[in-house]
Amino acid sequence: MTIEFDQSDLNSLAQENYECAKKCLESAHTSHEIAVKSSETLHEQGDQIQRVAENVDVVHETLDESEKKLDVISSLFGNVQSWFKSFGNKKPVEKPTVRQIDIQGAQFITRRHREQQQAKEEKKAQELKPYQKIDKQTDSLIDQIALAVEDIKKLSIHMGEELDRQNQDLTDVKTGIDTAVPRLQRATSKVRSAMD
Repeated sequence: MTIEFDQSDLNSLAQENYECAKKCLESAHTSHEIAVKSSETLHEQGDQIQRVAENVDVVHETLDESEKKLDVISSLFGNVQSWFKSFGNKKPVEKPTVRQIDIQGAQFITRRHREQQQAKEEKKAQELKPYQKIDKQTDSLIDQIALAVEDIKKLSIHMGEELDRQNQDLTDVKTGIDTAVPRLQRATSKVRSAMD
């Protein structure tokens, strides 16, 4: 059993496919732009996390200096010194490093390249039937969609890696803060005891 289509049916179907492919390509372009902006935002958040980690390190350094000065002060008060020395010093947490998202690795095809490809396809299509011309244009759009999706995939992978790194950085910052709080409480207690 064969189904025959007349020329106008084939042209209509081909045109519908072409229009659908154009909409898909527009969606891919929009998705790519959103992914690039999200990557940039993630990078900025990574920088903020790094600054917080550096501030936690400064807190630890300041606490180190304060504890030394408090030890000197406590030695002036005799018995208080032995009580203060029972609290051990903890080493500051190492600074996490910031890696940049490799946005360059996920570059989108340029407009000029697309226009050149379309011009070549249009020249070849002049010799074909109308529905064949539209099919060729649709194929070209589908190829561009595939490239856009591949770029979006690369950006997504980089974003996932950046999120993993930021989670580790946040864990390190939390650890640094968790160790700073008791040290700060001990230092405050030492000052109060020295003043009494």
